[in-house]
Amino acid sequence: MLSTLQSEWRFRLGVGAAFGLWFGLIYGGTNFITHFRSDLPSLRIPLDDAIPLIPEFSIFYLSAMVFFCLPLLIMPKRNLLVLAYALSVQVLIAGICYLMFPLQPNSYDPPANIVFQIADFVNLTYNDCPSLHVALTASFAMGMWPFLRTVWKPVIAIWALLIIASTLLTHQHHILDVAGGLVLAVFGLKVLLPMVDRRFAHFAMHAE
Repeated sequence: MLSTLQSEWRFRLGVGAAFGLWFGLIYGGTNFITHFRSDLPSLRIPLDDAIPLIPEFSIFYLSAMVFFCLPLLIMPKRNLLVLAYALSVQVLIAGICYLMFPLQPNSYDPPANIVFQIADFVNLTYNDCPSLHVALTASFAMGMWPFLRTVWKPVIAIWALLIIASTLLTHQHHILDVAGGLVLAVFGLKVLLPMVDRRFAHFAMHAE
């Protein structure tokens, strides 16, 4: 019993670590490369100027790191692995977008708020559209949804919405970055996830 439980958690932590390393490689690598490019365009639109800067929302922005770990606790092993593979492709697509269409980061006067400064540091400088903060939050929320107890669904939905809102209210992203992140999330769950799931089913059938 104990060895089974240990094996279960080794698997889950392994999936989480592998995805985290892949994300760090793509996100950090593209940010590093873009640092050497100049004359970058901006996706800022007039409506972005109407969005207030609310440093207190940085706590929701940072809470995404906890939110992203929830599938490790909630989802069955097979579904977790399928989601991780699909979102790894999602991260790769975002990375390609960052390299092909590098953008000027949002500009703001950073407030003297330690939580905001930590969030700003974690966000790095570039990698704006599509927003992976938004794409992964929406993807993890929708991926977990069928496995959540009814009582927890409103909590997860509100938490996800607060994280997405925080990308705008901390001025880490523009409106079009958020829209791009939502499009990527829908593509990941409606196209990539079924493709990966069918591939897993195919392999499982031939392995029997």
